[in-house]
Amino acid sequence: MKEKGNTTVYTVDLKPLHDVVVMKDTFANILQRKNVKNDDYVYFQLQDERMVFDAMNTLRLRYPNILGISYPNSAYEQSEQGISYTNQKNQTPQEIFGDFFAQYTGHGLDDTQEKILDELVTKIWKEGDEE
Repeated sequence: MKEKGNTTVYTVDLKPLHDVVVMKDTFANILQRKNVKNDDYVYFQLQDERMVFDAMNTLRLRYPNILGISYPNSAYEQSEQGISYTNQKNQTPQEIFGDFFAQYTGHGLDDTQEKILDELVTKIWKEGDEE
């Protein structure tokens, strides 16, 4: 302010120190990228159909300014209600896990997976009875 009531307005061009980027690709493709500009602020939209275990920490090693992750193609993220656990009292452990798996991946267990699940549940219940 110069005199009382007189102001001067001017613009100042600001250049951000870091870009904000949204990356859309699969987890594997993102990790294989070369010439990574890792000082950008990055939000990932992972195109994988299944959620990737520990994706945030793995990506943070290459992209320390990671803002977040979403999975727009996964059945889990597309479900408006998320995982529902309403009928658990009347279900076997296999049915509960099968429902969870189907809601998480978008498809049910195959025959081999069902067999492995049955064996594991039987083993767990047997070990629980022995204690």
